[in-house]
Amino acid sequence: MKKVVKRDTILTELEAVIPGLSTRDVIEQSSCFVFSQGEVITYNGEIACHHVTSLRKLEGAIQAKPLLNTLRLMSGMEVEIATKDGDLIIEGIGKKGQKIQRRAEIRMDSEIMLPVENIEHPKEWKPLHKNFLDAINLVHQCTGKDENKFWTTCVHLHPDYIEASDNDQISRYTLPTSVRRSVLVRGASIKHILTLGFTEFSETKTWIHFRNGEGLIFSCLRFKHKFPDLSPYLEVKGKKATFPKLKQAAKRAEVFSSENPESNRILVELQKDGRLRITGEGASGKYVEGKRIKYEGPAIAFLIAPNLLTELSSRFKGKCSIAANALKVNGGHFEYVASLGKPGDDEDEGQQEEEDEEEE
Repeated sequence: MKKVVKRDTILTELEAVIPGLSTRDVIEQSSCFVFSQGEVITYNGEIACHHVTSLRKLEGAIQAKPLLNTLRLMSGMEVEIATKDGDLIIEGIGKKGQKIQRRAEIRMDSEIMLPVENIEHPKEWKPLHKNFLDAINLVHQCTGKDENKFWTTCVHLHPDYIEASDNDQISRYTLPTSVRRSVLVRGASIKHILTLGFTEFSETKTWIHFRNGEGLIFSCLRFKHKFPDLSPYLEVKGKKATFPKLKQAAKRAEVFSSENPESNRILVELQKDGRLRITGEGASGKYVEGKRIKYEGPAIAFLIAPNLLTELSSRFKGKCSIAANALKVNGGHFEYVASLGKPGDDEDEGQQEEEDEEEE
């Protein structure tokens, strides 16, 4: 096989299937791009990706990292890709179509060991609801990492809504999902559909599949575990309050909170004297910012994903209800509830933060 291809085209095809890769071979060849029957495939046990490829005659498995890095660092609009003696050969092409002295040889397994037969092929496709991706964007941020409470790591797709909870906060987005029955998918898996322009979905026995117009099929393993009824916890009645806009403050706090890959959360505290304080903390330090807020009540605190806090304070106008043990934002089709706690008693009373009267 020998073919000249646009470098950006092949990179787009490969980058689209990155979510299906494993950083280590938990499954044989799961850290590889597998080329077979005109597709490039990745599969790590919980995510599978198929994309049509311009390298239609290529058959075999290639380690993903060296292939991606080589193509990203090659200059020029085109490269020549060929196979020889079990290697994939990549050569640079100059502006005038001539070969330049840039050549990489990457070992390739001609035998495909990746168990792609485990991935069911959908036969019928349904259109995704226009708000489906928006719902996933808001809801998946409330999933947790506690494997001992498996349901907290999942997004619950119900025929009438999408929801998630890490046992400290709940989010639910009401919309007709068109799924046949309730199903759980990993929050860490389904979040990948947000940036790839999916417009259709399909259900098979053990997978839920998404498809876009560029020839990409993204498949998530589905689980039949029981998801608790969260409806009673969404019933919160309390005093009204309004958050100021917090987009920039959340971004600044996330500089440090993002250092916690297992739990990127920032602390929001409402003080008795009408101050709101945001804290983002990580391994390298922390960021604290204070603001004024119209609030009369006891001191409370809760943890929240920075992006979700931005959405609640801007898109949903920051309007909320605060009860003794919970805070609720009701955006009509979207509901969010946080379990409340109290700030620590070891607060430095002498330290005062500057309050921004307006969001930058």
